[in-house]
Amino acid sequence: MNAKTKNPQAMKFVDFVASPAFQNAFAKASGSLPAYPSEASKPDPGLTLFVGYQKNGKTYPFPDQLWPNPKVQNAHLTGLQNIFAGKGTVAQMLSAMDRAYRSK
Repeated sequence: MNAKTKNPQAMKFVDFVASPAFQNAFAKASGSLPAYPSEASKPDPGLTLFVGYQKNGKTYPFPDQLWPNPKVQNAHLTGLQNIFAGKGTVAQMLSAMDRAYRSK
């Protein structure tokens, strides 16, 4: 949300989306963990490993959050598509991601 928004309802919406009730409902519907864990959240037992990672601060909302440029994400997505299509390997994808990571 833009800090200079003229819409008085915008912050109410942000507060709603960040609320434990919304986070838990969204996590349940999407089969994931809530972004903001709470005592009320009841993750699927299949996510137990990830619950531990989240509690230990070892998760990020988006895997590319700390990547240095958007080229890395492009190499990642293209590489995954190539792997699933039988046109590439994990090693090729990682090499492309490394090249993209080093580029400016």
